[in-house]
Amino acid sequence: MEWALANLPGAGLARDAQKFVALAVPGYAILAAAGAETLAGLLPTARQWLAGAFAVLIIVSAVPDAPRAVAELSPVEPWPGWSPVSGLVAMDHTAVAVLPAGSYRIIAGRPTYAPAVKTLPADVVGTGDLTVSGVTVGGEGTAAREVEQALLDAPDTAIDVLRGNGVGWVLVENSPGEMGDSARVLDQLEVLYEDAELRLHRVPGAIAYRDDVDRTPAYAGLALWGLALLAGPVAAVIRDRGAGRRR
Repeated sequence: MEWALANLPGAGLARDAQKFVALAVPGYAILAAAGAETLAGLLPTARQWLAGAFAVLIIVSAVPDAPRAVAELSPVEPWPGWSPVSGLVAMDHTAVAVLPAGSYRIIAGRPTYAPAVKTLPADVVGTGDLTVSGVTVGGEGTAAREVEQALLDAPDTAIDVLRGNGVGWVLVENSPGEMGDSARVLDQLEVLYEDAELRLHRVPGAIAYRDDVDRTPAYAGLALWGLALLAGPVAAVIRDRGAGRRR
């Protein structure tokens, strides 16, 4: 996996292998339906409904505590500061670096993926590192890691590193996490917005605009996804036409 992450574009998708379990869900549904149909064929007509009830019981028994587990789920109001911060970072095309380091935050006492990534109308620089049982699997790319290390280690060239990687903003979120020596860098940056949860700093000087990412693999993957999506309907049409000619 480490070799793949370092050499293959998009290999980071394979780090969270549990997502691929979702691909088995259609198969589970078909098997449950087929089992219920087979069982119904063995029962008298008046009692065939028992086959469906049994199939539902099997599915529910696999997650018996689901009602209790989801009962605590409730919407959480976003921090009010996201609106003004979004307006500020939308003023240009520069990227946003975030602190504390890492991809996850503790909000309202619960872990959550860093909301800046999906909330801000700008590129958010993040390493994408994933830590499982104390073992960290590195994300893709080197620019985000270079930016993060510049903030945490606070060398004299930290601001130049931010500029060179297209970072025009540094957002500090009120969450536990690693801050390193970032205070030395932040003290050199102008604060444009601050409240109890968010503090937005502006990186001074000319910011390099980076657009050197090769998006060809992404476009190729999207095209393959579209072809796979159309493969089923096209195959069904071809089969039906062939059956019609044979008749």
